[in-house]
Amino acid sequence: MLFGFSGGPSARAETSGDGYIDYDAGTRTWTLGTAAVEKKIQLNSSGQFQMTSFRNKLTNREYVQGAQYADEFQVKAGTVTYSGSSAGWVYDSHAVTGLAQGELELAVTFRNSALKVTRHYIVFPYTGAIQEWSVFQNVSGGGLSFSSPSIFNHRLMQNDLDNVDFQYMTGGGNFSGSGILKTVPLTADYARTFDSYDSPEVIAVDGQNHNGIGTYEQGTSVYDAFFVLRNRALSEGIWLSFDYNGHWRANVGNFGTRINLSGYVSMTDYQVEHNGTITGPRSIMGVYQGDLDDMGNTILDYTYRYLWDYTRGGGGGTWQWRVSPQAPFAFESVNYNRYTGGDIIHIDDNWYDRKGDWNEAVASDNFADLNAYVKKNGMTLKVWSPFWQADYGSEVVTNHPDWLVGGAQSQFYGLNLNMANEAAYAWMLNKANAKQAEWGTYQWRYDGMPASKSDGSDNDMLAQSNNFFRLLKAFKDANPEALIDGCSSGGETLFMGSVRFSDTHQLTDGLAGHYAGYYQSLKLPLDKVGHSFYSEPNTHSNFNSLEPPSPEVKENTRKFVDLNRYLGAQGLAGRWIKVYRPTMDHGDQTYMIQKMNADQTKGIIMFSAYTPFFNTNVTVYPKGLLDDTSYTVRCPKGSCAPQTESGAYWKANGISLTSLKAGELVLFNVTGYPGSGTDHIAPAAPPSAVKKTAVYMDRFGVELTWNEGTDNNWVSYYEIERNGVAIDKVSKGTFYFLPDGDIGDSYRIRTVDGDGNVSSYVGASLVPGGPAAPPAVEIPNYYQASHDFGSVQGEKGWSYLQQYAPSASWTNMKWDGANGLWQGNETYARISGNWMHPGNDYHAVRKWAAPKDGKILVKGSVSLAQANQGGDGVVVRIRKGGEYPYLSSDIWGPFTIPGTDTAGLSHHLTLDVKQGDVLYFTVEKNGNNYFDSTLWDPQIFFYL
Repeated sequence: MLFGFSGGPSARAETSGDGYIDYDAGTRTWTLGTAAVEKKIQLNSSGQFQMTSFRNKLTNREYVQGAQYADEFQVKAGTVTYSGSSAGWVYDSHAVTGLAQGELELAVTFRNSALKVTRHYIVFPYTGAIQEWSVFQNVSGGGLSFSSPSIFNHRLMQNDLDNVDFQYMTGGGNFSGSGILKTVPLTADYARTFDSYDSPEVIAVDGQNHNGIGTYEQGTSVYDAFFVLRNRALSEGIWLSFDYNGHWRANVGNFGTRINLSGYVSMTDYQVEHNGTITGPRSIMGVYQGDLDDMGNTILDYTYRYLWDYTRGGGGGTWQWRVSPQAPFAFESVNYNRYTGGDIIHIDDNWYDRKGDWNEAVASDNFADLNAYVKKNGMTLKVWSPFWQADYGSEVVTNHPDWLVGGAQSQFYGLNLNMANEAAYAWMLNKANAKQAEWGTYQWRYDGMPASKSDGSDNDMLAQSNNFFRLLKAFKDANPEALIDGCSSGGETLFMGSVRFSDTHQLTDGLAGHYAGYYQSLKLPLDKVGHSFYSEPNTHSNFNSLEPPSPEVKENTRKFVDLNRYLGAQGLAGRWIKVYRPTMDHGDQTYMIQKMNADQTKGIIMFSAYTPFFNTNVTVYPKGLLDDTSYTVRCPKGSCAPQTESGAYWKANGISLTSLKAGELVLFNVTGYPGSGTDHIAPAAPPSAVKKTAVYMDRFGVELTWNEGTDNNWVSYYEIERNGVAIDKVSKGTFYFLPDGDIGDSYRIRTVDGDGNVSSYVGASLVPGGPAAPPAVEIPNYYQASHDFGSVQGEKGWSYLQQYAPSASWTNMKWDGANGLWQGNETYARISGNWMHPGNDYHAVRKWAAPKDGKILVKGSVSLAQANQGGDGVVVRIRKGGEYPYLSSDIWGPFTIPGTDTAGLSHHLTLDVKQGDVLYFTVEKNGNNYFDSTLWDPQIFFYL
């Protein structure tokens, strides 16, 4: 609902919970807040718009202490810098709006001869947080340039200077030293400008000392968008965060006043037409009382209340980052997850024909069929697809080159579409929605660079950033069942406003080490982000290879997942958990973290996989326990003896861990976990089960379905028996598919609980009418490029690619039906049945994928078709790639065939291959690509 106030006596908007907004018309003062925080802003008689009060009501202390009030905003328009302290602002209007989750939004509009400014504020009931942002409108009558619009402007705690610590966090870019909260005691001389394009603060962490960011610097790459002012003497203060994915700067310390906290967008002379607007990034500031963990849990409470509305799921599982075909690996990944209890089937980079088109690279990779099978098993498909990235040759780049950022160069992620362009933005949203419709609901994993320079300028980044957050929201609104996995070279988009729309979010590409999540969980929900606090050894989640893990590793993975599913059911994962950072008697406490459930009656201490004090004796001191509540402490791997004491006792005396084991957990009041040995009651069998023939992903077999069994404590899995022999386990769902199964066999299912107690079996009764078994398909043992040549990518194992030399990325060529060949992006980049021709910037690449394991012979000859005609020859090579596409290695060559060579070369290679291994037959230009037609008709034989 909308409430408007303009003049008249003092008035109070209708409250929402403990939130309120007051307006005093006599002094033009707005008072907004909750039971925890209160802010006052005033448009005074001189026409200045300033913050006159910011009060921490938890401690009843005023933080606006100096002689100068805060500006509230600042922007340069033309040659004049305007701020809240500039005199002459004229009141226009204000309004209060009630929002969907009970928030109250205040919008105050005022103007001068050049600008109309609308300041927005959102009050969040039952929290100590207030969000704000500015909209600047050009009302000068003509065009006007804008520079450096502010993100936040605060002057706070001036009189507390001698007791104030300033804290900032390093960013989520891929460098060792990322994700660390740093503390600086403020002095009268401290003045530092943070620039998001600064060099990262690299330090040695867990054996790494490296900067892996490269050129992919975005909003939270070098620094996190998170600042804290803490009165260390009084244990209270403020925290601040903001949502801006472009280039930003922040001034902290003595910039005119003793404690200044101001941030602004890097923008120079951005042209805005008359009546045009720019909308600044959103920032949020909150108050807290207590220590670091109290602050973090205050922020988490705000997040759970107001930033959880778009969260729909999550979980872990298996992943693959490899060359196509993807389907055989994903099929086995689903079956493995079904055994272990995993939730996610993650297909990362290199599954597509080209970025921008986003189609499966080979015909056999039907993601709609894959997703149907994934859903049948109760899992979620996750697919990497940053829709703001594109490749040369894609339809979007070919048809709309003006949608690219100015001066675009193809890099690791390809080309950057300019999200500031409204047509490009609409295309991205439509593409994201279309893939959901094409494949069925899945988890969209984004990555790459949603914000980037255009023609060397930062000016488009504000619109790009705003549209980035807008896109995430619009996608979730259009696809209410879909999930998002956030990523940008690891953690370059770690904003509260983006993680709101993510169901999971990546923190790092690896170099953060054990710090991943330790401090970042002060600001972001720990169980949404890929933290480092799992240390269970001998688990497996990588399906870049079809080499199966050992039965021991597979079972250990199932037990690990089962335990974590149980802990989630106890309220120790997801929404409402509280996070603490326990201490220890010696060593580095940043290798462990503690979670408590909402009422703090149950908890868990977890250790990082990087922990250096495994196999030693340590004492850990928990936090967050209630003094008068009894807690039974247990360690599943035996590092501590079971014992029950009060919360006060454990906090004071600690928990002694003897020869701390990798994978150990310290549990508080979690006694019935799987493997605890406390459950002696057998579970109930599934009430019924059926069997029928079925086809999934072109595989014929037998499917079993059943109704859920039950247990007094916890069902861990179902055991599948065929003809009296146990053949598998199902820890996820009530469905099982056995490829090539015989419907005439006897199948039975029983329930198994967390302590291994079993139910009776239930037999699966036949449901007739399923599909009949198709004829057997024999995998050929002989392949030849010319003989197998065709118009379908992946047919008979062959694909036809082009490799962009400057960035070494592969994309599919396109079929030219008129000429019966595969055509690349350049005229002469081509592949036919027995010849190849490179382009100037593109290598011609014929790829073959092994359909099965075996030993092969790869033979053939390579020669120039146009020798002695003025060309300088070609470079040829054969590469073998397996699990990871970027780790392919030369197995033959590279060899240069000069332009005058009429003899050519031959190869005769014997190799061992696994199903899915690939060979790349590559022809590159030498100095130029004149007369570079190259005859090459490789043959591949499987040894029998």
